[in-house]
Amino acid sequence: MIVTQTRKPAGWWFLGLARIIIGIMWFQQTLWKPPLRHDDTFRYWVEQSGTYAIFDWYRDFIQNVFLPNFNLFAYQTWAGETFIALTLISGLFGRLGGLLGGLMALNLYIGLSKAPHEWFWTYLFIALFGFLFFFTRAGRYLGVDQVLAPKVEQAAREGKGWAKVLAWLV
Repeated sequence: MIVTQTRKPAGWWFLGLARIIIGIMWFQQTLWKPPLRHDDTFRYWVEQSGTYAIFDWYRDFIQNVFLPNFNLFAYQTWAGETFIALTLISGLFGRLGGLLGGLMALNLYIGLSKAPHEWFWTYLFIALFGFLFFFTRAGRYLGVDQVLAPKVEQAAREGKGWAKVLAWLV
């Protein structure tokens, strides 16, 4: 389905600003993970997930798959969070960044919401922002998607298959 926006909602600039700020938060989170930092900080939080996750299957995954392959998963985590940050900051494929950010935050909620001294609402609020950016197409406000969307939607209306996929992302 192609959604064409003819008028910006009230407060559109605030939605764009919120997306950029949350993107900066995700970027800041990449700075204390491998490959940018090589100490035990990230491993500590993964171990907390392996101890306090709300589901047994998740604890088992952390203990039996993630931790034995820590370097592989640490770099994947860094790459994923970097991608989320870049999409949210730039507003390029903002829907995808919002969706992935929301899912990553739910992942953090599952793993850390019962850890000592963690405020579980934090992860829910981050997830809420991610899904808000997904459903509102927030990349179209102060973002690259604002420029891409009309062109991509026109190409999709002309029946170009690639444009139908891209229209979902912007």
